[in-house]
Amino acid sequence: MTTSSRKAPAVEKRTAEFSQKISTKIWSDQPCPGNPFVAEKSLVHGYNLIDIAKNLSFSESIFLNIKGKLATPEQLELFNALLSGLSNLGPRHAAVRAVMNAAVSKTEVQNLLPIGMSIASGEFLGAEEVEQSVRFIRKNINKPATEVAGALLGKFTADSNNNSVIAPGFGSRFGQADPVCAQLASLLLTFNYSDRALPWAEEFCKALAADNFGWFITGVAAASFADLGFTPKASAGLFQLATAPGMLAHGLEMSAKPLTAMPFVDDKDYVHIGESDE
Repeated sequence: MTTSSRKAPAVEKRTAEFSQKISTKIWSDQPCPGNPFVAEKSLVHGYNLIDIAKNLSFSESIFLNIKGKLATPEQLELFNALLSGLSNLGPRHAAVRAVMNAAVSKTEVQNLLPIGMSIASGEFLGAEEVEQSVRFIRKNINKPATEVAGALLGKFTADSNNNSVIAPGFGSRFGQADPVCAQLASLLLTFNYSDRALPWAEEFCKALAADNFGWFITGVAAASFADLGFTPKASAGLFQLATAPGMLAHGLEMSAKPLTAMPFVDDKDYVHIGESDE
């Protein structure tokens, strides 16, 4: 889970003047005649919700909601491939594993995705890292990728674990670059709309390859979202949304199995602490 060091917003005095109604540029509706509490017609960025349901795919509706406009065919091609590539992070990812553990423990199904989403919000292989990776790419995209890589390698100090982060979204897993992430990035690079961030990040990874660093799934997501024009914050939320199908699928699978279907830590692997003096 995230341990972000962001400062909390300043506390405002209750005497501040609050809005009398909700204001949004995203949604508008027309009340039913004689009943202002029920909508007769609902619009999302000016598009009738029923027309959206009739004419748009789910990915197109996501793009419209976040960006406020329809995706071009080129944008949609990249966006669809990215969403599919992120749809299942696999049991090696902490968020999926948390859902599986919760499901086999008979947690109610409606609570599985919130559990997974909370873990997928973290700053290692999670939404926080996606946001920071977009910011990293945006900051450095006008610099030669090889120079940025060289500067980072020059001051890098290995940590005590096997997951080393050289930059947000890039590093090594258990001493090597992740090959599946590299394969997904290579696929996304074939689409016409991968015009700046993805190529720059690919060059960055090539400059890191000799030191066994490469793409994380968060870096692949960040570079793709950056090319599609999503903000860092939107990219973080979209990462969580995109990874939800796999978490739900693994949770549903495990919910039908007994508790013994998941490994249990052996007694010899526990650290037993003496009784408290209190």
